[in-house]
Amino acid sequence: MLRGFWLATNGSFFEVATHEVAIHDACAQKVLGLSSNQISFIDGIQGNPDKIRLAAVKMGLLRLRDYSDSLHVEYWASQKQSNAYLRVLQRMILRDKCRKGKESGLSQAWMLSAENLNPRAHRRIKMPMKEFLSRSISPIC
Repeated sequence: MLRGFWLATNGSFFEVATHEVAIHDACAQKVLGLSSNQISFIDGIQGNPDKIRLAAVKMGLLRLRDYSDSLHVEYWASQKQSNAYLRVLQRMILRDKCRKGKESGLSQAWMLSAENLNPRAHRRIKMPMKEFLSRSISPIC
C-alpha cells in the first residue's frame, strides 16, 4: 500500500495513512468540508474501522487507496450522482499527475478499480487507468 486519500465531491482531498484515523482529524474534516453534524456523527463512531470508513463514504466522500499498480476507489452515490463522482475522481488524478510529473502520481497505476457501494446503484468499474483518464465519463457508466 502506498498513498491513501479522502476526496470530497468539491475536489478537495486529504492524504491519509489510515482512512479511519484521518477522518477524525480536525484538519482533514475542515479540508474536506464536513459539516458540524457530520463531524459529530463520525466522531461518535469508535473502534470499528469498517463502520467508520463506510459512514464517511455514505457522507459523500470517496475513499482512495493507491497500491502502485492499481488504484482502488469506494464511493456511495445514486445512479444520477455516480458520473459526477467519477468526474471528480478523474480531475483529482489528472491534477495529481500534473503536480507529481509523468513518472509518479496516481495516474501511474496500471488499473483503476472503482466501486459504488450503494446497493440501489451498485456499480463496479475495472479498467486500465489510461482508458479511464482518456474517456468521457458518461460512456463508462
